[in-house]
Amino acid sequence: MGVKFNGKVLIDKLTIIEKTQIPFAANQSLKRLGHLIKTQLLPAEMERQFTAPGGVGRPVPFTLRALRHDTKDLKLTFTISKNRAKAYHLQNICILLSMAERSR
Repeated sequence: MGVKFNGKVLIDKLTIIEKTQIPFAANQSLKRLGHLIKTQLLPAEMERQFTAPGGVGRPVPFTLRALRHDTKDLKLTFTISKNRAKAYHLQNICILLSMAERSR
């Protein structure tokens, strides 16, 4: 699914500044949309859809933070991070080590 727009006739009538600013503005809009989907819309949908058997349990923060978005060539792409687990576990190990040092 996507939105297509053939604005060749319209673009030919624009000034050089307008021609450069339209793609920039479109790219910024895609970035903002990606951020909105990543931080608000998709986590809310995950909370609604992902439940453990019996209706108890919710997605853990690890799952909610795994989504990534990228904007390139006026295309918005979403991916699921594969390396998030390594960073997450390293962060937890560092926290546990610092807590252990404090307790000594």
